Amino acid sequence: MVDLSPFFLNPRDFLKSNLLVMDTSPTGVCGSQTPVLGNFTIDTDNRYDNVKRKSKHFWKSGYDITALKVSWKNQSGNQTVPAIWLPYEANQIRTASLPNDVPFMFTAPMSGCTFALSTFSNGSARVAHVNFQTEDGHIDTAKMNTNTSGFQKTVGRNAYRTKVRGKPAAPERHAGLLMTVVGVNDRKKGWKFYGQQYEMDLVAGTLEYIELMYLN
Repeated sequence: MVDLSPFFLNPRDFLKSNLLVMDTSPTGVCGSQTPVLGNFTIDTDNRYDNVKRKSKHFWKSGYDITALKVSWKNQSGNQTVPAIWLPYEANQIRTASLPNDVPFMFTAPMSGCTFALSTFSNGSARVAHVNFQTEDGHIDTAKMNTNTSGFQKTVGRNAYRTKVRGKPAAPERHAGLLMTVVGVNDRKKGWKFYGQQYEMDLVAGTLEYIELMYLN
């Protein structure tokens, strides 16, 4: 069983050394199409082993980290994490209001969608998971921009799907580049949002954690 006390005490450091992967199975993360406060388990993800955290220095090799699976749980209890679930739905914008008395927020894996956020002086926040596509299956940038125009900041696919550490990634890598977004309620600074960019080898079924991105 994973010791979650570091996650509660210092979420940022925990997210640097542990890659959170949303459990998207039918019994995994919440299937609700509306935002909801629930309880989640975070435990070792046995689907992946030998996960590496990529070094930002090209002359250094990666180092081992742990991949953890985040799953929905119907009730609270020991080793559960209370969080607001921000849902995803194709060709929709799903929004959630985050009060200042909830510790975390989770959302579905980012695989081309846009994440939008606004924070307020009373410690609350408003977030969105946005997905719109054209009839031929491409990202509908204009519609995405229109639906997120009221937010303070947006993080689109170009931030994590086409670049690695700010530099363009080879086109053949784009499909494997994903991001986990986690919201953390810092009681002193308000809501902070982090993006864990990682790369999945779709053939080998392996993961490599690239970097922790500070989204606000």
